[in-house]
Amino acid sequence: MEKVHNIDFKYLSGSFRIGGRCNEYTGSLPAKNGTKGIFADSFRYRFKVRTEEVDAGSGKKKESMAAVVASYWFGCYAYDSTDKAIITEKEFSADEQGAEEASAWLQSEYDNA
Repeated sequence: MEKVHNIDFKYLSGSFRIGGRCNEYTGSLPAKNGTKGIFADSFRYRFKVRTEEVDAGSGKKKESMAAVVASYWFGCYAYDSTDKAIITEKEFSADEQGAEEASAWLQSEYDNA
């Protein structure tokens, strides 16, 4: 059985806590419909942390990690080159548990594809 990568939230959060950026992780699993080759309808997925600005008091804003976003689609193209209408996304809490739930959700979606 093929497995979705169990992403570590520490990887996703990257250097955010010291003013850097969050990382994203992308992966793919073999097509379940039997197509093969470069144009196979592979199950492609992405993990990313969504950030948002929050009020830090005194009229100042700061960026905060808002959610782990898990996305998947079928096809041969990377996320940025794929029609957003065929991408399914779901948000989870911005912590280790959220990353684990995102991995489990993606695995379930792949298993039931």
